[in-house]
Amino acid sequence: MKYGFDLDQLEMFRLVIERGSLSRVAEDCGITQPGVSKSIRRLEQGLGFKLFERIRGKTTPTHEAMLFYETVKATLAGATRLAERAREIAENKVGSLQIISHPFGAVTVLPAIIQEFRLTHPDVHIRVQTANSPQLSELARTNAFDIGLAEPPLDKRSLRTSLHSLKCVCVMLADHPLASSSFVTLKDFAGFPFVVSARDQPFHLSLRQLFDKEGITWNPAVEVDMGAMEVELILRGIGIGVLDELTAAKHQSRGLVARPLRPAPRYEFLVFQPNRQASLIASDFTKLLKARFRAVHHKDEDASNS
Repeated sequence: MKYGFDLDQLEMFRLVIERGSLSRVAEDCGITQPGVSKSIRRLEQGLGFKLFERIRGKTTPTHEAMLFYETVKATLAGATRLAERAREIAENKVGSLQIISHPFGAVTVLPAIIQEFRLTHPDVHIRVQTANSPQLSELARTNAFDIGLAEPPLDKRSLRTSLHSLKCVCVMLADHPLASSSFVTLKDFAGFPFVVSARDQPFHLSLRQLFDKEGITWNPAVEVDMGAMEVELILRGIGIGVLDELTAAKHQSRGLVARPLRPAPRYEFLVFQPNRQASLIASDFTKLLKARFRAVHHKDEDASNS
């Protein structure tokens, strides 16, 4: 659809109405008075009716001009908001982000990333849906999300995935006998009760395989299927445990002590996205997420080399 005017002409018309003279508009806008007059004439030609008359040397709006003025004000306000919205979208500052995650990601990884993301994207609506691994596989198949975190294995069909891992440490209370050691070996677990994740969880299997490889008797005192409960039991002195370094660091202020574990297992998880073009917002969030993992990985390398 074609119109007999453009936004610049409408803005010039608004200014003449509000400031009362062509010369004042010209001075304020840094253009010539003939330039203002030319813009008004072109607008009148496009509209098909006269906007201003010269009465006793003064530019006076016509009745039709005043009827038109109210709509012009609303139109220009809408155009300004439209331009602002376009800028916000281009700068990834508005929109929504749908995240699905297993409990570890939702509790340990995502809060810090969301906090950082909100500093530059305060108007983005974020929804985090937490589910266990089987449910995540079902959710992933719907493609009704932007970013996901899950423990492997995961059906990777129609997904883009990246595998990440965190070094694990031995955790205990400060008054535990092993807390005085500079590091802990699997042999040190003998004689101490320890708390582990449930046997149907991937990390339980990988930790047990490490014990078997080292020839250490596997005899956990308590198995739980919630990482939060595992931490709470360790903090109550039920036993020692093996946690990823981010979870361990998060609970240091509550009295949890972490010691390097040799050999150190790694906790593995996947970051995944639908196999489609990611939104600009999702791309920004993913960059922060992966930057966090790189920082932790480099810290691990520095510690190993020192």
